[in-house]
Amino acid sequence: MISEATGIVAATAGRPGPVRSVVDLGAGTGTGTVALARRFPDAVVTAVDLSTEMLDAVRRRADEAGLSERVRTVRADIGSDGLPVDAVDVVWASAMLHEVPDPRAALATLRSALAPGGVLAVVEMDAPPRLLPDDLGALESRLRDVTDAASPAYHPDWTPTLVDSGFTSVTAHPLTVDATYDPDSPGGAYAALELTRLVREGREALSDEDRRAFDTILSDRGSAASSLPRRLHGVDTVHVRSHRTLWTGLAPEQP
Repeated sequence: MISEATGIVAATAGRPGPVRSVVDLGAGTGTGTVALARRFPDAVVTAVDLSTEMLDAVRRRADEAGLSERVRTVRADIGSDGLPVDAVDVVWASAMLHEVPDPRAALATLRSALAPGGVLAVVEMDAPPRLLPDDLGALESRLRDVTDAASPAYHPDWTPTLVDSGFTSVTAHPLTVDATYDPDSPGGAYAALELTRLVREGREALSDEDRRAFDTILSDRGSAASSLPRRLHGVDTVHVRSHRTLWTGLAPEQP
């Protein structure tokens, strides 16, 4: 999915000359950061996140991919700190805009930070992804039941908001993911992070038995100090299935 999505963004970035500056907003563990650095080989990618632990993970992943010279990390909150760079060619905001208290103010900040004709890419999941193999499907379904009840509308349709915020050529692109990963791969790390988030969201509504089952699955920490799992414990294969939407929009050209 991420290769398809960054390919769409690259095709949308039709400004003369190569893309030089990319921001990954809400970078998480760095899957998008690395994909963007690979897609735009002339760009410096700035990964922005509130979590120092996440930014540490981004730096590790960039180093492992041989991309550390083109990846920088910044701890910032788009709502209160703004964006720490300007004249940006591409801003990538995956699964984070719906978490911002004032999306319209955030979009105004992003539009100002983009170079004229720069691309904003907003990615949202249409529903929580399925992450576990079929033999754990019933356990995951019970988790989905409680999280869906808590958040029936997973994200809004951002098209009118992007248009009202001054972006042009706004387009929605449907994306489908159906892939299997080794638990130790980047896809496996994503699944561990996403399942952690979902369990935290639905934990109080789960049965004691299901809470214990998820605690076991999420027990494999990278280090004693880490609050995040390194991989899914006792899971041989991660099966990610999800539907997402990618919105692209252009910052207005200067008159």
